[in-house]
Amino acid sequence: MKSVTINNKQRYALILSAISMVIAVLLPPWTYKHDGYEMHAGFSFLMMPPESWCVVNLGLLMIELFVIALVGSILFVCTKGQATAQD
Repeated sequence: MKSVTINNKQRYALILSAISMVIAVLLPPWTYKHDGYEMHAGFSFLMMPPESWCVVNLGLLMIELFVIALVGSILFVCTKGQATAQD
């Protein structure tokens, strides 16, 4: 069975993607939902919504996470053959 190894640049790409996803989840996009209207309320810590009637905009959060995963995957693949002297 062939062993799979990753180089340092790939490792950094994975770490950066994971940290970005954690930050995106901890600081999600919020939407005002009050009296029948919706409006973007910005980004705020998950446990402290900007206002009591704000809800997390899950659609936008999923798009953020998808884009982070896509960019991280592209970085991972693009750095595949770029092993450095420290690897």
